[in-house]
Amino acid sequence: MKIITVKIENRISEPLFERLYQCMQPVKQRRCKRFRRIEDSERLLVADVLVRHYLCFEFGYKNHELRFDTNEYEKPFFINDPGICFNVSHSGQWVAAAFDRRDVGVDIQKVGPVKMDIAKRYFTGKEYQTLLQKNGDERTAYFYTLWTLKESCMKAVGRGLSLGLDRFSFSVRDGVIACDTETEYKGFQFKAPEIDSGYKLAVCFSLESAFETMTRIHLEQIEESGILFS
Repeated sequence: MKIITVKIENRISEPLFERLYQCMQPVKQRRCKRFRRIEDSERLLVADVLVRHYLCFEFGYKNHELRFDTNEYEKPFFINDPGICFNVSHSGQWVAAAFDRRDVGVDIQKVGPVKMDIAKRYFTGKEYQTLLQKNGDERTAYFYTLWTLKESCMKAVGRGLSLGLDRFSFSVRDGVIACDTETEYKGFQFKAPEIDSGYKLAVCFSLESAFETMTRIHLEQIEESGILFS
């Protein structure tokens, strides 16, 4: 299982944006243009071309050959080879994509104020009580660690909220992540690798897989490789 990340440190130049925009499928192009904020358009663009770049680079596809669809819960999958699984997430300046030969989910969140009302609504009683025992920065960090773990878990299973957020409970102690569940989530393991100050990232992947790498690349590398334009 691999994670590849891109940090959007500056606004993407208009020529580069348009060049990469042409690599997307029409449905994604329309979504990209609907956003009012340029930052939202950029994150969607980068997420899409990151997946395309990896599939072309790693498996030898041509960009025009790539076909995608989503299941009934909006989880994307690769039509050309459903055995190649991927998932993407973006927040703030960061875009992350995870790839595996089995179901995988990734989530990244820019850290902000702790939303205790959301925690009370969506966390299990045990998770919420543990959160209440923490204060200040420790509480903030733990909230976003739990939130990204839950999001990555749901995205890996690919059934949205249909299984219920109260049917699996996380605990994190000394960097060790434990998930208490008897649902479909039971067949997964979890990692929360460090990515950047002010952000939390989590990935959920099969017990049969191994966490191989987390690699950062630059958007200019995608353009300069020329892979998407051949």
